[in-house]
Amino acid sequence: MAAPIGFEGVEMDATRQSGYAEDPLPPIAGGGPEKQGSRTALALSGAGSRHSNGEDTELTPLSSSNQGQTAGKQTLFFRDGERRVDYVMVYQVYEDEEQEWRDKREQKRQDFIDRLKKEGLEFEEDRESFDKKSIFIKVHAPWKTLTREAEALLLKMPAEKNDFVRKTTWEKMIENMRCSVKSPFDHGLDAMQEYISLPFTKADEKKNKFIGVENHDTFFTPAQRSRMVNSILSRTPYSRDSTKVGYERLIGNKSFEAAYPLHEGKCDVPQDEEQNSRSVLRHVWARWGAWYKRQPLDYIRHYFGEKIGIYFCWLGVYTTFLWPAAAVGLLVFIIGCGLSGDDIPSQDICNDVNETVFYMCPPCDVSCDFFFLREACYYAQAAFLFDNGATVFFAAFMCVWAVFFLEYWKRTEIRQAYRWDVLGYEEQEEQPRAVFEATVKTKKENPVTGRLESYVPSFVKSGKLCRAVAVVIFFVSCALRLM
Repeated sequence: MAAPIGFEGVEMDATRQSGYAEDPLPPIAGGGPEKQGSRTALALSGAGSRHSNGEDTELTPLSSSNQGQTAGKQTLFFRDGERRVDYVMVYQVYEDEEQEWRDKREQKRQDFIDRLKKEGLEFEEDRESFDKKSIFIKVHAPWKTLTREAEALLLKMPAEKNDFVRKTTWEKMIENMRCSVKSPFDHGLDAMQEYISLPFTKADEKKNKFIGVENHDTFFTPAQRSRMVNSILSRTPYSRDSTKVGYERLIGNKSFEAAYPLHEGKCDVPQDEEQNSRSVLRHVWARWGAWYKRQPLDYIRHYFGEKIGIYFCWLGVYTTFLWPAAAVGLLVFIIGCGLSGDDIPSQDICNDVNETVFYMCPPCDVSCDFFFLREACYYAQAAFLFDNGATVFFAAFMCVWAVFFLEYWKRTEIRQAYRWDVLGYEEQEEQPRAVFEATVKTKKENPVTGRLESYVPSFVKSGKLCRAVAVVIFFVSCALRLM
C-alpha cells in the first residue's frame, strides 16, 4: 500500500544510506533519463556537472555585481557549477539585538567554519533569500574528505553485482505469469540492480574493487554525502572548550537558524519532462491516486536511506494486514446492529412503561443530578453494537491476527534487510555518536576489531549513577514527607 503523503517539507535522511547512484531511474510517461544538469535544488545557486577539486575556498557573498553571471541559480551546485552542495547552514543577523550579542554569535560562526575547513570542507555564502534576512552557507565535501569519512563510518559500497539469487522453476513460472499480465497494483518501475557490498576502505578504492569508484562525482549518493557531512558538523567543536561541539548547539544559541541537506530537485516535474529521483517518487508513490499501489521500496531506500525505507516497508505490511481486521470488525458491527432488537437489557431500559418508574442516582457528586433510567436508552443501544456475542469472536480473531502480523513482519524485515545488506548492522557496524566521540577523550582498543574507540571509565559512570540515585532518593523522601 502506498503512503498518501507529499514530499514538501521533508528533509533528506542523513542516516545510513547505501543506495547507489548508478541505479537508473526510469522515465515516466515519455520523460527522458535523468541528467545531472536538470537537478534543481530548493533555493541555492550553481549549475553544471559535479566535480571536487579539493581547493580551499573562502566565503564569497553573492553581490549584485555577480548575480547576473550565474545561469540557473536554483541548483544543487556552487556558483562555479562544479562543486555540489552537500549541506546548507542558515543564519540571520538580528539588527534589534545588542552589538556585543551579535559579535559573539558571529565569532562562534567564524570559529566553527574555520575548524570545519581544517576538516576538509569547503564553503560558499549566498545572501539571496525570500525574506531578505536569511543568509545561506553552502557546504561541499571534496573527494578526499568523503573517502576519509566513508572509511571511518564503515560505509558499505557496491563491489559486485549480486547474481547469487537462484529461483526454482515454479518461481520462474509465477514471475513470467505476472510479467505477462499487468497488475493494477504494481507501481510500474523496474527493479533496481542488487549488489554485494563491502565496507569502504581507501586501500580497496585504489585497487578499484568498488563499482563506479573511478567516477568521483556519482560514486557516493547525495544522501550518503549528506550523512558524512552531517557527521563532521556534529562532532566539530566551535570553541576551545572541547565539550562545545556540533551545529545543534549553535542552532540552540541562535548562531545558526537551521542546518539541513537538500532535496534532489523539484517534485512537481511534468511527466513529459526529464525526471529526477524525487519527482519519480512523487508521480508513482506520494500522491492520493496511488494509494492502492505497491510501494517502490527500493526507490524509497535509494532516496531516503534504509532507515526510512524499512519504516515504509513496515507501514505497508501493517496497512495490508488491517484489511482483514477491518472486514471482520465491520461484520461484527453489522451483526450487532441486527441483534440489537433482541437484546433484553436494552429493551427493558428503553421500555416506555418504565420511563418514570426507575429513578437513578447521579453519576457524580458535584454537578450531576438524579435521572430516570429511560434516559440511558440510547447509550444502552449504542453499547450493544460494540459489546455483543460476536465481539467475543472478534477478540479471539484479533489475538490470532496479531500473532500472524508479528511473525510475517519478522520475516519481511529480515528479507528486506538481507536484500539491502543491512542485516545485523546495528550490532556490528553502527558507529558511536559524533558528539560522544568529540566530548569523550578516553580511548581503548576494541579486542575484536583492534581499533581505538572512545569509552567512559567505570569510575566516571559510577559517580554519575550515584548522583542520579541521590537525587531520586531526595525527591522521593520529599514526596513521602509531604504525604
